[in-house]
Amino acid sequence: MKKFTKIFLMSFLIVPLLAVLGYWYIDSILSRIKKLEIPRKDAELGINTKIEHNELNAQLSKTFTIQENRERVVLSDNLPSTNTANVDKDTMKLLFEIEKENLKSTKEDILNIAVFGIDARSVDQLSRSDTIMLVSLNRKTKKIKLISFLRDIYVDIPEYGKDKLGHAYAYGGPLLAIKTLNTNFDLNIRNFVTINFEGFVELVERLKGIEVELTIDEAYYLNLNDGYQELNGRKALSYARMRKIGKGDYERSSRQRKLITTIYSKAKNLNILELLNIITELFPYIETNMSNIEILSLAKEVYDSKISEIEEFRVPYAGTFEEKVSDGVWAITFDIQKTKDKLNEFIYN
Repeated sequence: MKKFTKIFLMSFLIVPLLAVLGYWYIDSILSRIKKLEIPRKDAELGINTKIEHNELNAQLSKTFTIQENRERVVLSDNLPSTNTANVDKDTMKLLFEIEKENLKSTKEDILNIAVFGIDARSVDQLSRSDTIMLVSLNRKTKKIKLISFLRDIYVDIPEYGKDKLGHAYAYGGPLLAIKTLNTNFDLNIRNFVTINFEGFVELVERLKGIEVELTIDEAYYLNLNDGYQELNGRKALSYARMRKIGKGDYERSSRQRKLITTIYSKAKNLNILELLNIITELFPYIETNMSNIEILSLAKEVYDSKISEIEEFRVPYAGTFEEKVSDGVWAITFDIQKTKDKLNEFIYN
């Protein structure tokens, strides 16, 4: 009995010790990632809480259809009620507030992270963002959505005026780029990850290549055969950056989303130690404002969720834009309101 008690006490002490050492080891690894502190206040990030309130009311106006007599109200399917009910004003107000809280919690369940790809030797060097994406994780539904923004869309850059979206990063780094996305598209982005092209090459190499289906034109550009081909880091980067094949930046952004989803599909099958080894090699090429705890929590959440598919969207979407010269600058102009509505519906629906 004494021997059993001794073994139990030793195990009781060793297990927490190993857990602490494991956390310390992982934390020491993640501490080598370049960190850039940016403001956390909504106003400094371009997050307009008043707009979010207006969005809620707009969604609620679709939920409730109040007829002329102001007594009959048609309720949405997600409220515990029949389709049509007679309710007084106080009951209607209560239902309104319940639905508002439901919509608020839905938005809080979603984590948006901006991802910037830059053509610079160092990630802390200001340059135009060649790739601009948004990774949206819905923690409730366990879905990942990937949105790519064309770098040449004409937007309002805070304190700089109208210009191409890709220029925001060169003017003010990730903070201004995030603020530009938030103010133009009514988003609530608070976190970012920046990776330079060498980091992307290293990532693909560490994954021992990725398989991508190539069209005849893409294969000719890469000096490969068409169909499914294994791409190394350099070939994958060339594939991501090609603009003279197909419809320019529109297909280019589609290829980039395809690469990200392919990389995710391969990486999610690795064990945690293999992933840590890859991350370790990417340190010189990555910058973020996320803390070690946030990174660990996010990695564990995605890893445990076993999400198999990623939904995709592009800004601007088909039928809402045109290429033209604006203020002496060639750019892509688009219907900002339709784009905001469609984008928010895609992310938060």
